[in-house]
This record gives sequence, structure tokens and C-alpha cells, in this order.
Amino acid sequence: MLWAEKCIVLLQLVSWALLLGSAVSQLRLPSPEITRMMLVGSFGQLISSVALMVITAVASEPLRVGKLIVTLVLMVVIAVLSALNRRFETIPRGLLGLLALLSVAVMGVVVLWGETLQFS
Repeated sequence: MLWAEKCIVLLQLVSWALLLGSAVSQLRLPSPEITRMMLVGSFGQLISSVALMVITAVASEPLRVGKLIVTLVLMVVIAVLSALNRRFETIPRGLLGLLALLSVAVMGVVVLWGETLQFS
């Protein structure tokens, strides 16, 4: 089970890199857009987080409900914003910055939220 968990965390990190890298690379462009890689990264983060939750539940390990809820809410917001704005030719820079900031916030919660901040 540990091996599967590490593979899913790797998928989550790769998805994060896709989303953040694509967003940062477009910050200086005159007309930024939601690229396919940003969409793949946002949904990859969401799917890998749900898969990690399922593996943790199946392994009978204690779920950290607070951390899980915060990360899932942030990932759903990122995925919805990406999906809804994909159809537009260009998006505002503020939205692109928001997606990059939310992406960093997700990884900040995942990495920095330790055992001391449990709500379970």
C-alpha cells in the first residue's frame, strides 16, 4: 500500500508542476489562456487527491479530515475555474495569478500541514 501511495503523491506533484509551470509561463504573455496542460494538471491534482483519500480509507489509517477538506475544496475550485475558462480565447491576468496562487496554496497545505493541526 505504501508503494501505491507514493506513486499517487508523485502524480499529484507532477500535476502541480504542470499547472503551476503552465500558469507562470503565461504571466508575461499579452493574451494568456487556459492551456490543455493547465487543465490536465488541475484535474490530475483533484483525481490524485481523491485516490489518496480512498487508499488511506482502505488501509484503515486515520483520515486527517481537516487537511483533506481544505485540499479538496481548493482543488475543486482550481479545476472548476480551469474548466469554465478553457473555452475563452484569453483570460484576465488576475485569474491566471489566482490559479497559480491557489496551486501553491494546495501544495503548501499538503506539505506544511503536519500532525499538530489535526481536526480529526
